[in-house]
Amino acid sequence: MLGRKTLTSEELDRAKQSVNQQLTAYQALVAAVEASGDAHAKSALEAFEPLFFNNWRRSRSIARSSTACAWSPARTATSSTSSS
Repeated sequence: MLGRKTLTSEELDRAKQSVNQQLTAYQALVAAVEASGDAHAKSALEAFEPLFFNNWRRSRSIARSSTACAWSPARTATSSTSSS
């Protein structure tokens, strides 16, 4: 696999934007599942969370060298969604 030691500011901006879009969508999903009170949906979300965040951590390493992404832990996501 080919690699580089540097990225352009445009590449970093695109990576951060992509991660933030994914997290925003995830936060909306968490809020909807918790508001529904559906035990099956909550169980599905709990199974999904580690897969999503393990993938997200790999993506985040690209954006880490610049300003921080707007990440919040899964269980506090609902409080940050209501203030967005």
